[in-house]
Amino acid sequence: MQDNTTQWSPWVIKYERGPCFGECPVYVFYILSDHTGLIEVKHNLMEPGWYHAPLDQEAIHQVLTDIEPELWWNEDLGDEPEIADLPTASIVYKHKDGLRWMSIQGRISDQVADVFQKVDHLVLDASWAPT
Repeated sequence: MQDNTTQWSPWVIKYERGPCFGECPVYVFYILSDHTGLIEVKHNLMEPGWYHAPLDQEAIHQVLTDIEPELWWNEDLGDEPEIADLPTASIVYKHKDGLRWMSIQGRISDQVADVFQKVDHLVLDASWAPT
């Protein structure tokens, strides 16, 4: 008997984007250890479901470089202005020293926004195929 199940690589980054007041895309996106992408679309991006795609390797390298410093994960967002319609977002990184996690809702710095925009572009620029 042949096993036709796909064996996915473990994930390195998990990025979750929640709803906003408008038509924001809602999804959970994984950068896998083989630097491909896996996404669960929930709303406002494509048909809901699971998709897989090759990703821009240079863009992945830039995201990984940006989030490597521990300081990036410990930024104080308390002084940032509150944005009422900012979608909730979180990122989890399987760093060699353990899991690193950040969640935003209403406040974001330029440095964090830059990484989140790069991840959003990875999602939007990928050629997704249903899994």
